[in-house]
Amino acid sequence: MTLLFRILFALFLLLFFAKGQGDVVIRLFSSLFDTLLPPQPWLWGGLLTLVWLGALALVQRAFPRSRRAAVISHTFAVWFAVALVSVPFAGLWHQLALAAVGVALAVVFVRLAPRPVPACPASLSHRRLWCSFWNVNLSELLWLTSLCVYAGLGAAASDTDHYELRTAQALRSTPEDAYRVGERSLATTPRLFALRCRLMASEPAGLGETLFEQPVPPRVSASMLIPSESFSPADYPADSLYAFLQTPRRTGEKALDYFQRCAHRAGMKPGPAADYYLCALLLERRLERFVAALRCVYPDGDRAGHRLPRFYAQAVILHQKRRTNPTWHYKDNAMSENYRNYSEMGDTLSSVRHRYNLLRRSYGNTYWWFYDFATALNAQTK
Repeated sequence: MTLLFRILFALFLLLFFAKGQGDVVIRLFSSLFDTLLPPQPWLWGGLLTLVWLGALALVQRAFPRSRRAAVISHTFAVWFAVALVSVPFAGLWHQLALAAVGVALAVVFVRLAPRPVPACPASLSHRRLWCSFWNVNLSELLWLTSLCVYAGLGAAASDTDHYELRTAQALRSTPEDAYRVGERSLATTPRLFALRCRLMASEPAGLGETLFEQPVPPRVSASMLIPSESFSPADYPADSLYAFLQTPRRTGEKALDYFQRCAHRAGMKPGPAADYYLCALLLERRLERFVAALRCVYPDGDRAGHRLPRFYAQAVILHQKRRTNPTWHYKDNAMSENYRNYSEMGDTLSSVRHRYNLLRRSYGNTYWWFYDFATALNAQTK
């Protein structure tokens, strides 16, 4: 094999382990050492790359002139790399399919294995290294491309799996980086939603200002709890949320009841515990109960000039507009006008589906849209 192929193959392994699957590699190492490792994907990915290249070098020394051995060893190295990072997410059938495709690739490229590279011309003998670097066989490039595609398609972790891992790892080290994980994607899971809620709750703005800026899964308030199942200590443990709210959760306790207990224990005053309870009520679409709780947390919220957190204010405006005798009188002229535009835009379409899509483009990050279309949202995710 040419020097260029070896360099490209080493670069491919490094990018695969450190960039593409760095979060999974950290999770595997954390599980191996039974401890939380710092999220340094280039360090751990580079370490695995060196191990892989060292093993290939040993094979090459044992079979220095065997083209078949080179093809089989490199294909096996890529298969083992993909199988390793797929362990936390793939079942037996996925692993068997990976092995079958890997064997098929090895068989095909053993037959197409590149012939020995022609010797450099005499005129270039003084530049033999440069010549061997560029004298690449076309079948080598085809082989390397196939291995790259195989690795990219074969790794079992989905986009949301990566989002979950990267968010959890960022929460433990650099929380500001967690905001950039999957920021342009509408895909979410209950675990990812819970991790993002934990992140937002620790910020000065709080959940009342940020909750609906992210995609919302269908399990409503239960999605705010971090699932207790974890593959390794690299996951963000559920106990971390209980420690943050300073209240342990009782066995079998429902999410809404737990958040209510946390808020009352914290004195029903503005803060993370109250935010979790109020946002849980919003997710459950329990407006009457929400307004009653909000009055306890913000007793001066209906006074002139007092500004409520954005999504709390949207919920109060919604309550005032859709109740004959609202129990809360909150004034925000700009927000009331915005709600009027939202209602008028929706009234222009009779089809629920068209109204859902049209309003989502302009008002998808408002509580009004969530309240009106949460049922349709849940139906789409089933």
